[in-house]
Amino acid sequence: MTVEQFLVSVRPGLTLYWVLLTFALLSFGVGRFFWKYEKELCNENIERIKDLMGGFRNRYIEPILTKILDMTFNDGYKLAINELTKDLYIEKRNELGEFKHELVADDMLKALVGKSGVR
Repeated sequence: MTVEQFLVSVRPGLTLYWVLLTFALLSFGVGRFFWKYEKELCNENIERIKDLMGGFRNRYIEPILTKILDMTFNDGYKLAINELTKDLYIEKRNELGEFKHELVADDMLKALVGKSGVR
């Protein structure tokens, strides 16, 4: 017994075209359901991946970058202070031949401090 014969025996007025049309509509409905499900699942997984990447960045990458930035910032301050100290205190030789650091004259000090850092 074929499917067509079975359907005709169950419902005598049913033709093959109505069966095919019903099957096509049913197939489109099932396809639409799975299309929506796949789209929702894709969006959900994209959000999960974004959260994982953000967590990884916060946990592993940002501390390293923050540490490097802090070290660079501190080294810059130390270098600036050392250079300013070299400019403010000149080495002079005393009577015994020893070097002694002395603060530069007041007018030179004002000239050094009054300079702008922008060139």
